[in-house]
Amino acid sequence: MKGKTPQSEYVIEVLRDGRVLKEAHILPPQVTEVSLILGREAACPAAVAEANTVAQMVTAVAQACDREVEDVEVEAID
Repeated sequence: MKGKTPQSEYVIEVLRDGRVLKEAHILPPQVTEVSLILGREAACPAAVAEANTVAQMVTAVAQACDREVEDVEVEAID
């Protein structure tokens, strides 16, 4: 994520807090939900479990598979 600010760090914390999400009746972004689900598995690499954007997930999965990320085009919706 470009230009992290204290506010963006707080938003990420909130979007990864199941209790807060349930109380607010909102769903996390899909990539965050996937990383939370995968993070429950003992063998899941930390980078995958902590991914908050599509670009972070692509990089984390590539690293977990011992592959280099080659100019993966990800829409700038993160």
